Amino acid sequence: QLWAASLVLSHWLLELREHLNGRAVCELGAGCGLCGLVAAKLCGVSRALLTDLAPQTLDNLQHNLTLNGLDKSCAQAELLDWRDASSWPQPHDVVIGADLVYADEAVAPLLRVVQALVTPSGCFLYVAPETNRQGEAEFLRGLCAAGFECQVSAVPTSYLANVLQGRD
Repeated sequence: QLWAASLVLSHWLLELREHLNGRAVCELGAGCGLCGLVAAKLCGVSRALLTDLAPQTLDNLQHNLTLNGLDKSCAQAELLDWRDASSWPQPHDVVIGADLVYADEAVAPLLRVVQALVTPSGCFLYVAPETNRQGEAEFLRGLCAAGFECQVSAVPTSYLANVLQGRD
């Protein structure tokens, strides 16, 4: 299932494609991988790493990479457990995520992952709906406290459309 936040983030990535060109991108909680696929196919990134935890999700991510003609030289799917630092990849220029927080217990590990994976000159691009979901407000406050610039923006209606419409 694609969540609305992943559609919004995908459109935002396209808007930022000039800034992403040539940079390494890591998607946290990739799910179906839409955002990582958009970064790899349409934004000129040097490499896209799509991460998630469940083996079935990783299989689906690999399937989606293959369907979109992306080989391991430019994009791949890997396991990343927010609670196990030994599963974390090297830091990336850009770390992205859409709608990652669903429970209070996810906040601390996710904050540690984000801080560890973003290079000193890099950025974390995150999109989430305005909800009262447990942990979301704490996660956003934690990002700000860690020195990340936090902005709230209205979503253009066009961002809710399929970013890959008419494409395989």
